[in-house]
Amino acid sequence: MYRSIFIDLDDTVWAFTENARDTFQDMYDKYHFDRYFSFFFLIFIPCTVGRMRSWWNEYGAGRITKDELNEQRFSYPLLQVGVTDKALVKAYSDNFFDDIIYKKKLMPHVREALEYLASSYNLYILSNGFRELQEQKMRSAGVEGYFKKNCFVRGHRST
Repeated sequence: MYRSIFIDLDDTVWAFTENARDTFQDMYDKYHFDRYFSFFFLIFIPCTVGRMRSWWNEYGAGRITKDELNEQRFSYPLLQVGVTDKALVKAYSDNFFDDIIYKKKLMPHVREALEYLASSYNLYILSNGFRELQEQKMRSAGVEGYFKKNCFVRGHRST
């Protein structure tokens, strides 16, 4: 009866939450954010995550651009502790996106599920993440070969 299945990438196939947490930890260590935040997962991450949904809503509604979204989500936690260094925010943001796309963690049992589904269905990624990032995440995790085509829509996604 069904010939095609559309699957979201982040936290359905690719373990976005784990990969993002690992990348934030890498950036926290690289930029010595411990000088501003005593406890990484108690202060730094919740500071950003708490505002993330509203920024994605604004982006999805066309009220802010992709660049504004990224600037806000990376500057916000630092602004909360009085850090206004735009060069630091830019380097942190750029490095975050350079690194996260090479993380490889998948959701549990995804590879087995994709093997099974791909033998009987046409699989497609449907994502509202940024195309260039989503495509590289799929290549890094080794799952791009399961999917026929990727469909991207503007909207509420964290990466």
